[in-house]
Amino acid sequence: MFESAYKSPQSLIILDDLERILQFVAVGPRFSNTVLQALLVLIKRPPPPGRKLMVIGTTSNVAHMKLLGLPSVFLSTLHVPLLSRPSEIAAVLNNVGTLKSAVIDEISQSIKSPIAIKRLLNVLETVRQEVEGDDTKITSLVFERFESLNLV
Repeated sequence: MFESAYKSPQSLIILDDLERILQFVAVGPRFSNTVLQALLVLIKRPPPPGRKLMVIGTTSNVAHMKLLGLPSVFLSTLHVPLLSRPSEIAAVLNNVGTLKSAVIDEISQSIKSPIAIKRLLNVLETVRQEVEGDDTKITSLVFERFESLNLV
């Protein structure tokens, strides 16, 4: 992935869910040291002259990643808080761009527990694939999923 990125003048690599990439297990803790060492070297290594590379890593457990020394290879870190207000949820759903405002209002008003942006978008995408564009079913299926996650 990094070698392919070096071939372009500007590249972006997103390492989503670093825990999973590292096969991290909190019990122990256990992880793949080979993968960790490779990532540390690849992230630190500057791209070839005339090339630009941005690497973004996501994690839901910064404390464990700090123990592994991973955050230190990134230039900055950004904490993304859980969505807790209906207006925050509505803003994310508005940016999806395909939901009717009535559906957005109903979903954003019904979620009573804080939710991660990624979880919200994952539930929505799963539901949208199941209903194949039928907005009348989206709201009820979203509520079912959120009820199963104890969010409504």
